[in-house]
Amino acid sequence: MSFLKMELANTLNGQQINLPMSQQSKATLYPVLTAEALLAHPKRRLVLEKIKKDCGLELRYYQMCYEPLILHFLELVQALPFQINGGPGTLMDYGLERAELMVQTYKEEAGNKFDAKHAYAVIIAALLQDVGRITSNQKVIISDRGGNFIAYWTPFEGSLVGKGDFYRVRFFENQWVTLAKEVTTLLARQIIPAIGLIWLGQDNRVLQSLLCALNGEKSGGGDIFNWLQLVNKRWQNRPPKEHLPPLRVDSITPQETEIGEAFLGWLNQGLQNGSILVDTPEACVYKLNNGGIFLECPRIFKYFCDAYGERIDWIVPCKQFIALGLTTTTVGTLQFTQFYFKYTKKPPEPSQMAYIFQNQNKQRSAFQIAAKPKVRQPMIREGLVIPPENTGLIYGNIAELQQVVELQPVESITNQQLAQHDLTLLQQQHDAIKNFTQSRTS
Repeated sequence: MSFLKMELANTLNGQQINLPMSQQSKATLYPVLTAEALLAHPKRRLVLEKIKKDCGLELRYYQMCYEPLILHFLELVQALPFQINGGPGTLMDYGLERAELMVQTYKEEAGNKFDAKHAYAVIIAALLQDVGRITSNQKVIISDRGGNFIAYWTPFEGSLVGKGDFYRVRFFENQWVTLAKEVTTLLARQIIPAIGLIWLGQDNRVLQSLLCALNGEKSGGGDIFNWLQLVNKRWQNRPPKEHLPPLRVDSITPQETEIGEAFLGWLNQGLQNGSILVDTPEACVYKLNNGGIFLECPRIFKYFCDAYGERIDWIVPCKQFIALGLTTTTVGTLQFTQFYFKYTKKPPEPSQMAYIFQNQNKQRSAFQIAAKPKVRQPMIREGLVIPPENTGLIYGNIAELQQVVELQPVESITNQQLAQHDLTLLQQQHDAIKNFTQSRTS
């Protein structure tokens, strides 16, 4: 039975945990599709035919301005959802539907004043108005068929086509609502073909009106903003039968990382309901000064193994969790980061448990009762680090936690070294994508 339907017992307080079915969206791998595959259904192709018919351009000019615009849009948004836990392809379909409705509405309302350039601008606004959601709602992770991390995807480097075969969608606990509008014009610059942008740029009034409308600015959006509001209202009132059918995607749930996904679901729910302690002397999950999360190993994974219901070694979920690409540890390795552990508030009573390490190999000893020590010696704890940019995928309220303990890196790292480390990781991911592309062309 899949872990998605398992009931995991939380050994920290004896309560039962039921993983939500929405967890399935985090475990699922979606195939990277071309525009042709995304338009496989005849009703989606019919939308393009209607735009072609009513856009006011001859065929060759339609092919210059509209075809690359729509192709770039489709391959950029792929099967991404319009909202958190939304249906696959809804971001694409909502854009297509509103573009179709815009060209129809503009033709009817403009009448003899129909202008092909202005029509191009309002159709772009309808098509791209929510494209910024691909960065604000979720993080897209390029993976292999087994679910193993290859690279993070950012839309500013172009579409997923040619960068991998599969991707995974992980939703942010807290959405970056403002960011969605701010990046829309940046993404529009990528999506609109050069000839189309030059054409629009010949009329500053139209260009400014389009950019302001995409940013949601009513004051500078002019008539394009008003057209957008009119079409959005009509689109929202459309009967269900007039909407495009759900996108059929041959998604898969890989078994190679199934236990790692189960651990992630267990961790997420335990942090949300408070059954997993955070940033207390007894915890094994800590908030770092930079906003990241530290998971003490192997303790956190041993707790999970007790809850999983099957006899597995803690190494299995640990390796699979690393393979998901959410930590700073390189996929395929088992390297832990070490921290000095100290209290920032009054230490616990001597009767409380103290987790200690023995010998140079840092092997886990038993929980031992501290025997009224006069001075508590610094302790070293080791484990996995979830960087600040990924904490929102796991726990949205990390900033609200008050630190009771402080973890200081055993090896001091300067901001310059940290920045260089991040750039090194990005270069490694770029090389992985490059190797994938070369393997396809050879």
